[in-house]
Amino acid sequence: MSRPYLMCSEEECREREASNEVSEFEATLDTFRMSLTKRVIDPSLAVSKYRRSAAGVVKKEPRHIKQLLAAWKHLCTRIVLHQHVHPQQTPWSLVNTVNFVDDRVRAIQVDLVMSQQSSAKLQLELVRYHLVTLYLLSNLPQERFDPKFSCQALMTAIVAYWNENTDLIDDDEILCYAILCQVSSNICGGNSWIKAGEIFEMYRIYNHHNHKDQIHYPKFFRAVKIASAASRQEYARILMLLSDNRNDLGHLGRICLSPCLNKIRWLSLAQYNKAWVKREKITPKEIARLLCFSTADLAAAFCIKAGLPFEDGKIVFKAAPIKELVTYNVDRNADDWFCLHETDVTNYRVDTDKVKIPTHNVLQRFILK
Repeated sequence: MSRPYLMCSEEECREREASNEVSEFEATLDTFRMSLTKRVIDPSLAVSKYRRSAAGVVKKEPRHIKQLLAAWKHLCTRIVLHQHVHPQQTPWSLVNTVNFVDDRVRAIQVDLVMSQQSSAKLQLELVRYHLVTLYLLSNLPQERFDPKFSCQALMTAIVAYWNENTDLIDDDEILCYAILCQVSSNICGGNSWIKAGEIFEMYRIYNHHNHKDQIHYPKFFRAVKIASAASRQEYARILMLLSDNRNDLGHLGRICLSPCLNKIRWLSLAQYNKAWVKREKITPKEIARLLCFSTADLAAAFCIKAGLPFEDGKIVFKAAPIKELVTYNVDRNADDWFCLHETDVTNYRVDTDKVKIPTHNVLQRFILK
């Protein structure tokens, strides 16, 4: 447990307790179950809350980098991984956890900017955190979870990573994620997590840091190949690059493309429907392999939604035009096996929103490596 007032000043603790702004994550063991008006803040659990700038309000002194790193470590290891801080506490829903953590992360980013401090390690872990939580919450309706602020926070962390001049720990990984998120944006537009940017900007950053060795930057070069395939509309090749030797990209590389995964599958299916001979029949098992589905049933259902006939247990190609799907959004029931890998999707906690949350060991591996 952190020492008292390390992550939040004594003055802010008193102010928030007086104004009934004590989160369940910051309350004492005796009061965390009580209503807001009765909660008592635990100074060893409190983390500074984001405050908008206002005229006439004296700005507080930004926290030191050691305090900010301690705050993120606390948020990640005690709250994100477990969705609670007290063993007696029933875990919160993931969306409530993310709303709390995102607010405190926003305050951390403000303090970093105000004090002109930086940490590439912190920003890289924040990028991973935002990618993981955006994916896990992707099936919730917008009124329950609006991804806008998390998407902004993801972009902030990607940009802030490059502000660090001495602590660049894995630019291969961050370049890869930036490129793949932009590829996703180019393919599916408004459903992506970040706006489409200039992919060649990643080449500029790459060259600026004098990276010449493909062996030491496998993620970056795999992402460039995927961007190249997308520019040539070779959608089946994108799926091949995502599934072949998947350790290059890892789970988070595939998560970066998850917002457009079903669009890539549909575009690949349309190209297969043009390329194969008339009324050629293909087994759902083979389609599952080509479109990166975990089961033949999922592949068959996808093809039927796209308007392809199903005869004698096989999908019939070039027998009907491909239909646009109603939605191309992430479907975790179909995509978890591919995006999170089959070995990591067998043990979940299902929260009150019916969101499937991997175990804390899996989350730790995704975010902290």
